[in-house]
Amino acid sequence: MYNDTATWRVWKVGTHRLIEIVNGPSHFPPREEDMSDPEMPANVEKVFDADWKREQRIGRDFAASEIFADFEICPLEPEQKGVMQMACMESAKNIVIGLPALRFTER
Repeated sequence: MYNDTATWRVWKVGTHRLIEIVNGPSHFPPREEDMSDPEMPANVEKVFDADWKREQRIGRDFAASEIFADFEICPLEPEQKGVMQMACMESAKNIVIGLPALRFTER
């Protein structure tokens, strides 16, 4: 999760490619208000909801964890070099919660 226009991103492991997750084809091209809260599979929502609650318990107002999974995405535009491709997320399996990057730098 990121704090800019592209809130939800998927990194293709082993590449430099980022995919911006937005709502599905019926919302494409996305309006600004559609980009911050795209529809996600229920199991992905559950992981981020649990992370959000955990972070609130320790006094943070953001979720810092990354998740790794086998995502099924639906590209909404062609892939272009140097441009973040927009896609919607259809499903996720084999979800693993990564360690929050911020915890490595906090002292």
